[in-house]
Amino acid sequence: MRTSMKYMFRKMKNHFGQQLGMGLLILIASLFFSTLFSFKDTYEQTTKNYFASYHYADVTLQGKFKDSDIAALKNDLNASNVEGRWVHDVKKDDLTTRLISQTRTTNQLKLEKGRLAKAKDECAVISQYARMNKTQLGDTLIAGDQILKVVGIVSSPEYVYYVQNARTMIADKENFAIAFVSEDFSPVYNQILLRNDQRISEKQVKKIVAYEAFTRQTDQINYQMFEGDLDQFISFAYIFPTIFWLLSFGIIFILLRRTILKEHKQIGVMKALGRNNWGIIKIYTFQFVLMGLLSSIAGCLLSLPVSKWLLTIFASMIEVPDLTVAFNPLYWLITIGVSTIGCWIFSILSMLDILREYPYTSMSPRVPKISAKRRNTKVWKYVSFNTRYAFKTSLRNKGRFFLMILGIAASAALLVFSFGFNDSLKEVTNQYFRTFASYDLIIESQPQQLTDDLVEDTLIQKEDKALQMVTKVNGEEYSLIILDGQVDTLELADEMLREGIIIPEYYAEKWQVTVGDTIKIDDRSVKVSCILPLGMGLSIFTSYDYAESIFDDLPRVYNTLYVQSDHPEKLEQHLKNQNMVFTTANNDREMFRSLLDNMGILIIFLIICSVILGITVIMCMNLMNLTVREFEYMFMNIMGYSKRRILSAIGKETLLQLILAIPLGFFLGYQLLQAIKGEFSQNTFALYPIVSLKSYLISATIVFLMGSTRILLSNRYIEKLDIVEGLKVQED
Repeated sequence: MRTSMKYMFRKMKNHFGQQLGMGLLILIASLFFSTLFSFKDTYEQTTKNYFASYHYADVTLQGKFKDSDIAALKNDLNASNVEGRWVHDVKKDDLTTRLISQTRTTNQLKLEKGRLAKAKDECAVISQYARMNKTQLGDTLIAGDQILKVVGIVSSPEYVYYVQNARTMIADKENFAIAFVSEDFSPVYNQILLRNDQRISEKQVKKIVAYEAFTRQTDQINYQMFEGDLDQFISFAYIFPTIFWLLSFGIIFILLRRTILKEHKQIGVMKALGRNNWGIIKIYTFQFVLMGLLSSIAGCLLSLPVSKWLLTIFASMIEVPDLTVAFNPLYWLITIGVSTIGCWIFSILSMLDILREYPYTSMSPRVPKISAKRRNTKVWKYVSFNTRYAFKTSLRNKGRFFLMILGIAASAALLVFSFGFNDSLKEVTNQYFRTFASYDLIIESQPQQLTDDLVEDTLIQKEDKALQMVTKVNGEEYSLIILDGQVDTLELADEMLREGIIIPEYYAEKWQVTVGDTIKIDDRSVKVSCILPLGMGLSIFTSYDYAESIFDDLPRVYNTLYVQSDHPEKLEQHLKNQNMVFTTANNDREMFRSLLDNMGILIIFLIICSVILGITVIMCMNLMNLTVREFEYMFMNIMGYSKRRILSAIGKETLLQLILAIPLGFFLGYQLLQAIKGEFSQNTFALYPIVSLKSYLISATIVFLMGSTRILLSNRYIEKLDIVEGLKVQED
């Protein structure tokens, strides 16, 4: 073996501990990057192929339609597919069933078992419901007054996400069923599905047929959640790997720079003997390039089982047939390239000074830096020698000191981000019911006259009648809720409702408006009278009085009833007996609880990675400090300075770094939450970053525990110091 190769492997042996720590950071960075980007691409491509293969409708029209309306659209639009269908929610006991008549060419069903419904007493249930309730072919499904035989189990492109409504984006699969019935189940249509290779114009459709709502595919909650998840994958794929990569590269820079300064005489001798700079670079950078290469390859290989685990978690929330883990060589190449080239570049940067020196200069003894003497201040006089020593050694090498602070701060930031993400999700539902909504139930029905009562007065304490309709703002669909009279079940100021529209903060930020500004709803100018801090149930709110001044011929009807009752259980039973469709406040809370359960495993994984980051940085930097100060500790021991006092100084140094790092980490963690809130927000849901005091305290406790490992590692290292070996190391 050549001498240079022996020298390379000797360097690797000397830095084995730090190499192991940096390799772990690069492995995790590579794992995150390759897993999330590969999964994102696979999920995106598979889902879009699913939408295309099963002809997910480009536009859905809501209203009351006849066969002549469908024929007119086919002729005038020259659309490739135009079909009518019937969609209706019915309730029996605790089960709400959405009945959807089957279509042939649009929103096609993928048959998993059995066949599609042919008779009026047959149905095909969606696979998510069938799995949860262990529904088999031949079982019966009670949908309102109908008893349907299950003849098939299917999946649908419009129910990739098990969405019930704008508030219940992940419905309870035990209490909400989706059943597809035969085409002739109902003689009327309340939806028309359109598909066309060209973009369908809303104005063009309005000239042909009257409708209540025009919903593009991209405006459906199902599709918005799909696009939101893609953005979330990208955010996580950038944030975590970037932090881990930068810290590992920073450790390489500091470690190799220290090694170069320590071995400058050897480098001078090599130069004098004729070895060029490229040969010296290879000797010192080989270990880090090899570490980056092997660690990134290990991370990419580990991404395969992790992707399968991620797919298992994701499969509990979505239904995409044929979604499997796919190998994407592009992201593996990017991951390996960033890890390897990054290690090489930062290694080169640490060697620039010594490479520019002449052999004579390199072989000359280094002149030690002498710190300027400062007069003792009144405060400094009362500080013990041990404390002064701790603070002075902390700042002796500013690079190591600040890298340690950044490493601990990054760990604290990721902990705050992980706990804060969980807090933010919880706060959405807590804030909604604590400060905005006080209803017990929401009842949905066919349009009723405002003067008509839907439920007996004896079961109702307070009620608010509302008309929910779909409107357009800047070309996107939003829910408009028009309320009648004084509002008791929602925290909405009556005079604000009469003066204009009330919108959530998320809409105000998105539209860049404030109170008093005007926006256009369905091409009509309206005034923003109030802005609400709202996270779920996002809608535009106004009164009938104001709405009538905007919309021509607005019918004074309602289709939604917000109810507060002294006896909600009796009211629920009454509504079940009447087979009326309703949602309780508890149902809305359960939806978010199930979302938190699904996200819980991911949050735990993020916390584990945060702890690994902190411990690894502390271990690497502490080992570097200890090897540099071997002679110093040996000399102090000989002079009677006990190990306890040495550890005390190390502890004070660690405490100083923690005091500086933790507040910085808290600030960065909150900023990370702010940065990703847009990816977790959509027209029906908005994430507002919040970190509870408990989360800050838990994060600080974990960081302090990680910091205490430095004392344990230092104690073990100092105990093993040998006087003869220690005297060999005489440079700092």
